[in-house]
Amino acid sequence: MTTAAKFDFAAGEIPEKITANPDGSVALSMLGSCAVCERTHGPELMRISASGARTVLVTGQVGEAISGNARGSDGTVYYAMWAPGNAARNGVYKVLADGTPQRVAALPADSGPNGLAVDSAGRTLYIADSLKGTIWSVPVSGGSVTPWLTDAALAPVPTEALPIGANGLRFHNGALWISNFNKGTLLRVPITGTGTAGPLRVVAGGLPNIDDLSFLTVPRH
Repeated sequence: MTTAAKFDFAAGEIPEKITANPDGSVALSMLGSCAVCERTHGPELMRISASGARTVLVTGQVGEAISGNARGSDGTVYYAMWAPGNAARNGVYKVLADGTPQRVAALPADSGPNGLAVDSAGRTLYIADSLKGTIWSVPVSGGSVTPWLTDAALAPVPTEALPIGANGLRFHNGALWISNFNKGTLLRVPITGTGTAGPLRVVAGGLPNIDDLSFLTVPRH
């Protein structure tokens, strides 16, 4: 079990997404600067060991956000870099064995990459776009992104102070589970045998500001 960690919000330490690792450590995305922080701070992706020791894996630039992260079946760590207006940096990256970040998916400058999920085969990476109401897909090895699913149920509410739609994203039992921050909904989309999106279903509503999500794995005896 990972030791509880404390963060300094005023210093720009804003935890965003978390992924548990088999060794008891976690990968944690830190958003960085915010409107009410006392000082500017670039976003970070860090590893927190079971004992609570922190290791910063990646640091972004002030004004960017490291949002979603996910772990591939081979242990590769992927993370979403939300770089508003900057097509040269906006997208999804992986951390190479030597610690170097490498972009595997470029996204348009006006998109908002957020939650990430890898399918059970470890071949496809899915990306929740909080601004475009879209789930993108791309091979884990990298390449051009494909709009896997675009639906009004994934879109943000434009009149909200913070228009954020599709947010958290997890692969579970052959389906993608997606949260919509503005609409307060939890959605399930099965992945068909050909890899396309099945019918979208609203599993739960009335969940204001729902963000990330995960599933508890109960050991079988």
